[in-house]
Amino acid sequence: MTDIKKRYSEIWNVGDVVYFPYFTKNRYCVDWGIVDEVWHDGLFVDRYELKETRLVNGIPIDEFESETKWHKLPKGWTYNTKLFEVTYAQQEAIRNPHNMSDPDDIKCLIKDGWLVPSSTIFHGEIRAEIGKEGYRIIKSYPVWYMSNKKKADYTFITFDKAYKEWDECCLYCSNYYDELLRQASLSDEDWSKEKINKVLSHWQKLYGKTDLEVENMQRKLFSMTNVADLEVRLSDGQIQCKYVNKKKWVAVEE
Repeated sequence: MTDIKKRYSEIWNVGDVVYFPYFTKNRYCVDWGIVDEVWHDGLFVDRYELKETRLVNGIPIDEFESETKWHKLPKGWTYNTKLFEVTYAQQEAIRNPHNMSDPDDIKCLIKDGWLVPSSTIFHGEIRAEIGKEGYRIIKSYPVWYMSNKKKADYTFITFDKAYKEWDECCLYCSNYYDELLRQASLSDEDWSKEKINKVLSHWQKLYGKTDLEVENMQRKLFSMTNVADLEVRLSDGQIQCKYVNKKKWVAVEE
């Protein structure tokens, strides 16, 4: 274990609240969880949600089971007829306002039962199965849930994206967005040059190339025609390039 990773692993403890950037709906937002395991390269995190309040035809969704008995379709039935109803049980209001940016408030909500592990929440679908036998209400689970029940409530976070403070994670998300805006403002050629420079930087670090060698290689690549359509990669210590509409990679001589 490297000194950096060792230092990170010593910062975190099981039961800590951790904030992390979560990519959803084409953007990063701040999410959080409770540290379940501390590994050498990151954290396994339990995720939580507000406790379940949904009712299926008046039955708590956790207690509702798929019907085996068929029912006759109601008179006047069409495909738009509602055959079941999902409502929400009334709950006592949370007595004191809580702030999700405060780890102590999160732990308080968990202790009081307002926040529960995502694994206890039904993530499937309630639907009506209709056929010539009639109809029945089915409680079904997505395929991914049945093959990996941990997916909904268990997340691995690398140390570089794990934050103790909400504001720090917000800043990461904001900086990430700003970087996307900066890249969007570039010309196609400038964007391509940035990607080329990243490859050259790896080349220098991995193979001990001098600044002069990197500058010479950069000059060769940037002097090629139509740099915007140029792809560059590092392979077996060589810099290779090709145009996007070509298949063959060609080694660039130093």
